[in-house]
Amino acid sequence: MTRRFAELRAPQVDEVVSERSILIQPFGAVEQHGPHLPFNTDLVVADAISRAVITEFGEELDLFMLEAVSGPKYFPQEVAQDPWWQKKADPWGPPAQEPERLAKALW
Repeated sequence: MTRRFAELRAPQVDEVVSERSILIQPFGAVEQHGPHLPFNTDLVVADAISRAVITEFGEELDLFMLEAVSGPKYFPQEVAQDPWWQKKADPWGPPAQEPERLAKALW
């Protein structure tokens, strides 16, 4: 069975994805990395790491991989001014702890 969510058929989702399942979302910016690397470097790295995690732990932890998503290099103005983000040394911080913050940055 595939661990790539997009490769599942609708009937398979009910059969194999449960409340215990964890969906992995690779995420990266599409941005300039100098003349030696492509714009999609962050996406390639995020995708490769996600594939490695799925290969190593997919069955054990019931992981499924979503398709890689690109996002903005810089945050929209309203997110950048949010005091929670300003306190962070790394503005991305731990998105798993505050998913609504990540959603605000993406949409």
